[in-house]
Amino acid sequence: MTLKIIWSEFAETQLGEIYEYYKKKAGPGIAKKLLKGIINEPTKLIKTPHIGQEEELLKQRKIHY
Repeated sequence: MTLKIIWSEFAETQLGEIYEYYKKKAGPGIAKKLLKGIINEPTKLIKTPHIGQEEELLKQRKIHY
């Protein structure tokens, strides 16, 4: 089974807001580094899919999240 990380539109908007906030407060370099860390974090789930928390509201769906 191949896993795929899907970012919601809301999550993408939040990433943009996080970047803009840290760009103003700490500079563009820090903002990019922070954003890269946030974006790369979910890839751990692809390598080890059972480390994540199981979402109760999605358990009844045919596709497993």
